Amino acid sequence: SANCDFTVENAGNHPVPYEVEALYDTKWFVDEKSGNDSGWGTESSPKATLKGALQYALPGDSVFVAPGVYSNGVQYAGGELATGDAEYDFDLAARAVVTNDVKLIGAGAERTFIVGESAPNAQEEDFGCGEGAVRCIVLHPGSSLSGFTLTGGRTKASNSDNKGDALCGGGILASRCRWASPSTLYSKLPRIDDCVISNCVAIRGAGAYNGVYNRCRFLGNRVLSGGNGAAARGTSRNYLYCRNTIFDFNEGYSTTYYATLENCTIGEFNSQNGAYDSLSVINDSPLVANTLILGNKGCAAASGAVFSNCVFNERTLEYLRKNTKVTISSDCLIAAADEYLVVDENYTPVIGANIAVDTGKAALISEGLGAFDLYGNP
Repeated sequence: SANCDFTVENAGNHPVPYEVEALYDTKWFVDEKSGNDSGWGTESSPKATLKGALQYALPGDSVFVAPGVYSNGVQYAGGELATGDAEYDFDLAARAVVTNDVKLIGAGAERTFIVGESAPNAQEEDFGCGEGAVRCIVLHPGSSLSGFTLTGGRTKASNSDNKGDALCGGGILASRCRWASPSTLYSKLPRIDDCVISNCVAIRGAGAYNGVYNRCRFLGNRVLSGGNGAAARGTSRNYLYCRNTIFDFNEGYSTTYYATLENCTIGEFNSQNGAYDSLSVINDSPLVANTLILGNKGCAAASGAVFSNCVFNERTLEYLRKNTKVTISSDCLIAAADEYLVVDENYTPVIGANIAVDTGKAALISEGLGAFDLYGNP
């Protein structure tokens, strides 16, 4: 809601009282090239920054963003969004804050970029994190994001107890929806579709913290020393879901943490301290299904975790078997050598050189795959 002033000229000359009805449009438009934040936010008079439109958007509204690089404007969020450490959950800087039940829709990840910002006085070992850093985006309950590349997001590097949202989600910090009941939690978690999250840094969940991800790519993100979830992390189980998503070139302990993974690919170039082998890429995941794991990767899963219809090499199988809390279903396929796990430049298994070809089970995916992939291909 908003207060609006309405002035009637020569009101005394009008015996019949005026009735004023407010008309709202549920669509907002942003164009960094032709827009102006003093504009109406309509298609013919778009805003110039994400903040310019999002600060006025109401539940149920959609914000359409034209191709461009969005690296101006800072919004702030707080209120115990993700971790529950309320003492530290204030003044969370982001390029954009998407409030409850608002949709932010880009023109495609290859054409629409949200760019965070490094701290002005960051220490070299903090890779841009520190006081004054700006993450890419904050997502509140019921909100959604689609069709963007998010890059360059950073968080604070530390605080007195090393806790709180301020250290999480360099790319995306999504609400854990703490007021939602167990039966409605999943439906209220922010949803992210068809996005690329790259070159973001944080202590926990460098690329993203919480949310439901579909047809996304986490590439080249990093957690600082002592952190975890180089690509993505949840507050705990039930707060992070990734489907049809690719993870590669991410640096730091545990590429994913607390993630339910369905139909995903874990690339061979995820690393920790520069080492590509023998690192943990999946930690505390309740379910890993239809997922391809490349390279010699370790997996530390939570009690009761199930690996179902997954494909990996014999070395990864050795790591999994060392964890007595893990169930490896009989439909998992084990490659004797990496030459049987070849993928192309788009991470598509190569016919004749990858045992994962035509082995996926649609029944293991809890939501539909959709008609198209990240690149618009069927």
